[in-house]
Amino acid sequence: AMLHCQWPSKLAARQELFRRSGASHMQAIFDFDHTLTRFVMPDGQSAPMCHDVVERSQRMPEAFKQEYAQLWADQKDGLAKGSWDMTNWWQRSHRLMIEHGLRQEWIAEMVEEAGLRCRPRCRELFAELVRHGIPILVFSAGLTPVIRAVLEKADVPLNSVRICANNPVFNSAGVLQSFDEPLVTSLNKAGLAQWEEKYFAQIARKHVLIMGDSLHDCDPLQRLSGVSESIRVGMLDVRRKPDQLSRFQETFDMVFSNHGIDPPDCLDLQPIISLLAELVGASDGPLAGLRCIDRKRGLQSSEDALEEEQVRKSRAAL
Repeated sequence: AMLHCQWPSKLAARQELFRRSGASHMQAIFDFDHTLTRFVMPDGQSAPMCHDVVERSQRMPEAFKQEYAQLWADQKDGLAKGSWDMTNWWQRSHRLMIEHGLRQEWIAEMVEEAGLRCRPRCRELFAELVRHGIPILVFSAGLTPVIRAVLEKADVPLNSVRICANNPVFNSAGVLQSFDEPLVTSLNKAGLAQWEEKYFAQIARKHVLIMGDSLHDCDPLQRLSGVSESIRVGMLDVRRKPDQLSRFQETFDMVFSNHGIDPPDCLDLQPIISLLAELVGASDGPLAGLRCIDRKRGLQSSEDALEEEQVRKSRAAL
């Protein structure tokens, strides 16, 4: 993995703050699609996301697929005209699933059929968070039962994870009837603080490790009360988003990219496990020797960044 960060010294100072406070003050908020799951399939094709699992399934009738294709066509046309409301995509997608009789019993089979998988080392990351007593919230514009099925397949204990996503409601016969509120889209993630108000009040953790693959995945931080500091980790697919590194560096404290990784290989979550070990004081060295690209100053190791920050503090104390 290639690690990019725009301000290494500021990141090092935040890491030190997390270390001093300890795991008892930490919480984790993770996006799901292309964050906990892979960018690419074993055959090198782009990996599916939650809604893709249903859209592409052989279980769904041809009429469903035709109407879904029309949804994509309408979105393309609307975006070109500047008149498309992204909420419309989720509303119509969910309505099609209801109208065409999605069944609860099909979900696990659909996940298997689509090949949707967590990144390597996902189970180990969640195990480390649980071991240190760090609450985990998976926040996604995807589908709750798909997320649960994928995590379960990765041997992640579901009782250790809170999921906030689009939650389908099935009737006693297992047929989709509706969706619970709220409707979660990729653009309204700032609403998490309101939707999960009781959860955040209960855990009362002031430091957040937040991770996502979209520029909006840090939006929950805008309204979270009681949070004094965060470390924002971005997962960047440079093949799908070749021009977004600069914007990612503005949004995230750290950006892990798949630069130099050829499909079917994909980013694994070992760097996040190493970061976590640092933040809870279980590691002697920063990020296991990963090197950090500082856009303004060239290549700089995270060890250099930490040393630079310590020197700055020493001078400030004089």
